[in-house]
Amino acid sequence: MPWRQFRDAVMSQQASLLDKADLHYLQCPKLDHARKRQLIRSEAQQSATVLVAPSGNSAAMAVEVAPRTPVVFASFLDPVRAGFVLSNRVPGAMATGVSLADRLDGKRLQLLQQAFPEIRRVGILTDRSWQQHYDGESRVLAEASALGLQVQLHIGETADDIGPLMGSARAARHQAWYVMPTDLAYVGESRIKSNLRRLGVPAMYSTLGEVERGGELAYAADASFVYPTLAELVKRIVDGESPGRIPIERPRRFLLIARSDARWHTQPINARLLQRANVIF
Repeated sequence: MPWRQFRDAVMSQQASLLDKADLHYLQCPKLDHARKRQLIRSEAQQSATVLVAPSGNSAAMAVEVAPRTPVVFASFLDPVRAGFVLSNRVPGAMATGVSLADRLDGKRLQLLQQAFPEIRRVGILTDRSWQQHYDGESRVLAEASALGLQVQLHIGETADDIGPLMGSARAARHQAWYVMPTDLAYVGESRIKSNLRRLGVPAMYSTLGEVERGGELAYAADASFVYPTLAELVKRIVDGESPGRIPIERPRRFLLIARSDARWHTQPINARLLQRANVIF
């Protein structure tokens, strides 16, 4: 849970912050945006020193409804594109934080191709939010074409969409899949993997956990720095720094994760790629 991870990071690495500020968990309803706005506004009006937003949507909302209260965020949305900071170098206004905006699609497709060199046809599972925030499908189609891959996008919104998408006639023609880093991948992970087993093809993912739970391959940003960084940023602001002058932090390390027994039909995963992997299951 984000609250526990942030609290633990403060206690273990920024304990002196507790001498100057109390930590308070603001429990907001996930789908009731009007109520969430009201709670954030009320917290700011009660003179909150800093609002910590563990998602891009929460950050955008906090910046909008509490423009005079510092906001420290972790965001998978590009904070510049989403409009709640002016730039990564000088955020401006009252917000700073960690950007986990992910544009590693081309790299993941390249690694999937290296893992199974004979693969040419790849299905890509995503949602509409990705299209809106990450330059849409034209970029990924161009990156795939440069690698000599034929790709098709399958766009869903809920876990219930996965069965029809991956059970379609065109889905059966794919030799592998790329499961993009979206909410759909999170809420539908078990259904996605069940369909991949039925299809008998491997997939590329975007997190270590997806491979740990049985996926074949992933390329992921090392996010272990996120909560310690949020704790540090809050401490800096409480100590008097202006959030708008603190540069946005970005991942600095990326992990190639693979399963040694991954296969495409009878073809094992490329041994050279395994040698390069940071984590092997």
